[in-house]
Amino acid sequence: MTRTELEHVIRAAAAVCGEKEVIVMGSQAILAEHPDCPGEFMVSNEADVCPVHDEELKDLITGSLGEGSRFERTFGYAAKPRWCGPVRDVGGNCRSGADSPIALHPHRP
Repeated sequence: MTRTELEHVIRAAAAVCGEKEVIVMGSQAILAEHPDCPGEFMVSNEADVCPVHDEELKDLITGSLGEGSRFERTFGYAAKPRWCGPVRDVGGNCRSGADSPIALHPHRP
């Protein structure tokens, strides 16, 4: 999956959920900070995405954008829905809601 494809999955997942944002986890999350990763980082054709506000929305992602969906058959990549529960920043503060943007940086102190 390329950065452009990841952005497509993010836009599609947000649209399906009626949300302005989703959380990207897993191996494809590296593309957010390093869009020009070597090819071995872009092997997966699924992006793990998590709805921010409602766990039930992951079912919409599965049906619309998941494995075997028309979206995957059309574009060759898919969303793999996850649920991560409340997201906390490094200070332990709960971050949720449209007014609480958060960026997760792996391996940063």
